[in-house]
Amino acid sequence: MQLDAIDEVDECVEVQDDKFILSEAKKPAIFKHKATVDISQAKKDIEIAREEWDKLAPTPPASTTVEAQTSLISCNEVLNYFRQKNMSQYLQCIKPIKQRKGLEAFKHWFAGPPRLHRSLITERDLFFSIALCPFDTTDEIHVRVLQTLYKTLTGSDKDCPRYGKHWEELGFQGIDPGTDLRGVGFLGLIHLLS
Repeated sequence: MQLDAIDEVDECVEVQDDKFILSEAKKPAIFKHKATVDISQAKKDIEIAREEWDKLAPTPPASTTVEAQTSLISCNEVLNYFRQKNMSQYLQCIKPIKQRKGLEAFKHWFAGPPRLHRSLITERDLFFSIALCPFDTTDEIHVRVLQTLYKTLTGSDKDCPRYGKHWEELGFQGIDPGTDLRGVGFLGLIHLLS
């Protein structure tokens, strides 16, 4: 027990060197404290505390696992979800084409990349709007994508908590993977999913 060790150290220090005697002012605080504390009473108090602790009923640890199991989701399911979702608030913010003027416009028309086919313009706009869409913890699809990523990368068949160190172990910057999606929005998770 540590209190016994303090007794032994105290005795050793005083007897160790007859020529060197510590003055009261230079004695370490532990020796000053020992003079004011009743060690036998402290030992009794520790025993009483141990007995009280042992009488307490053990409580099961709080569960950090998620009880419900979400099904895996495919990239096509996610894209179909976003095709059906109203993305007008994000579509207003995108600027898919750079406006060129003068010589730059002529050069781009003459030697630039080919124009995007009309049938692909809505798909292009969809991807730009997904990139503006933030992660939403209340959206079931968003949560399913996260759980699918976790299960795919770890080989686990169980859901994981929304926040935790396990996300850092998978390569996210912190315990919340939603904070890593600032620049690319939800499109970043779709890329990981595909």
